[in-house]
Amino acid sequence: MRARYGPSTTAATCGCRRTTTIRIAITSSSSPNTSTLDVDAQYGRRVLERHQLLVGSGYRYSNDRVGNTVLQAFLPADRTLTSSNVFVQDEIDLAARLTLTLGAKVERNVYTGSEFPPSARLAYRVRDDLLVWGAASRVVRAPSRIDREFYSPGVRPYLLIGNDTFASEVANVYELGIRGQPAPALSYSLTVFDEPFDRLRSLAPTPSGLVFANGVEGRHRGVEAWGSWRAAPWWRLIGGVTALRESQSVKAGAVDLSPAGALGNDPSAWWSVRSYVDLSPQHELDVSLRHANARTAATPAVPAYTAVDLRYAWHQSRALEIAVTGQDLFERRHYEWSNRAELGSGAFLKVTWTP
Repeated sequence: MRARYGPSTTAATCGCRRTTTIRIAITSSSSPNTSTLDVDAQYGRRVLERHQLLVGSGYRYSNDRVGNTVLQAFLPADRTLTSSNVFVQDEIDLAARLTLTLGAKVERNVYTGSEFPPSARLAYRVRDDLLVWGAASRVVRAPSRIDREFYSPGVRPYLLIGNDTFASEVANVYELGIRGQPAPALSYSLTVFDEPFDRLRSLAPTPSGLVFANGVEGRHRGVEAWGSWRAAPWWRLIGGVTALRESQSVKAGAVDLSPAGALGNDPSAWWSVRSYVDLSPQHELDVSLRHANARTAATPAVPAYTAVDLRYAWHQSRALEIAVTGQDLFERRHYEWSNRAELGSGAFLKVTWTP
């Protein structure tokens, strides 16, 4: 699916007005192979009458431990990865209905050092219930361990060797959108986008073996739309659709030996519809229907699929919620990715306690 990157500039499209905001978040996770710690902080305040300033920073610490085999290896096997970022965003009231949002962010990672993804958004509120906007931003995907430290087989002589010069993938994202609320119970959004990509991952031959390189460029173009309708005080419907056209080509002077469909194997379109029903103040029932077109670029191809999910939640008290979710109901198994891993029906129990 299509990913969106870059510093958050939601205020430019929602017409939000804030006074002072402070947010500090600390999250951590651990598994047998990976331990991760994330720390984020944000501070926002209106200054100089026309400016809503938002500043923040983040830090991630990750310790990755891999059990190498004779088929594949990460060298070194154990790696500590850190990344950090600082950003500033200024939402400027140019006129009564015109807002310009400028964002600047510096991200630092252990592989390529500092990256700079800026952004700019201009929003015009035609009426109280209608907003049009445009945006331009630069987004970056820093190298991962696969790009830099993956070897196959896991012992010499290697056929695929790590490339310590693999650079960040970048894209320039251009968007035009409209958002409206023609009735209190009805809202919609429509966005068209154009995303030229550069330095995408390729597989290049060298005298020492194959390496991951930055020899491919590409482009995403498309449209996405969603709508929300509150059919009754206790019932809300939300639906969305994305249509995507993508292309990739090998850059001049580069060689790419990647298998067909290694990049750009996204569905040409996907959509979803979700129903939210409040059965009572303590009970709620959500049903979602989602569909993705076939992925035909890779071999083997991934057929189109349609899936139904259901969630029932019981708010036993203000602090305790018990939810049961069923995924991929009414279908035995289907594929969603080109690795042909089958997904089938499943059920999950979630208990949430909020003191």
